[in-house]
Amino acid sequence: MITASKLFLNTDKRIIVFFVKFVLIYVSLYLFNYAIIGVTSPSGIYIEWIDKHFNYLIAFRGFLLNVSSHIMRLFGYIPTVINDGMYIAGGVGVTLALPCLGIGIIFFWWAFVLSFPQLTSHKIKYFAVGTFVFVSLNIIRICLLSAFLSHGYNKNINHHLIFNIITYIAMFILIFKWINLSTTDNLKHE
Repeated sequence: MITASKLFLNTDKRIIVFFVKFVLIYVSLYLFNYAIIGVTSPSGIYIEWIDKHFNYLIAFRGFLLNVSSHIMRLFGYIPTVINDGMYIAGGVGVTLALPCLGIGIIFFWWAFVLSFPQLTSHKIKYFAVGTFVFVSLNIIRICLLSAFLSHGYNKNINHHLIFNIITYIAMFILIFKWINLSTTDNLKHE
């Protein structure tokens, strides 16, 4: 027979395990990312081989900019992607610095999904859905900012703050759905 104290202790242990796993995964991803930045930056401890073969940050930035460029073409703009930026005909555009990639929010999501107790099939689904949502939000931000700038709107828009608010709202919705899924699955198995 399960007593209330045993149930509480088991729940308490699960929360601690989740939190420890979450922190370890997030910190590991963050430190790995920080190390990659360090060894792929000429001003750091530069390792050319890693920069040429494993610099996922440059590849991800290229992906975001190129997808944004294709979307902008659909709306009649003439964008050009050059290195770390996308420019609209006329010279205005955005530069996508490393902090603008959204890697931190993606790593947070990955750590949450990987550490939360759930079926592997659900983890795979939510891992992919969350990543898609956050990448899509960033692409939308790049497109909207480029469009606003090309029409002469104020360059002092705090798009980072707006993006963070929208992204965190999306994350809370995804976490809420994720926890509800877990609760629903647990009730089905009782």
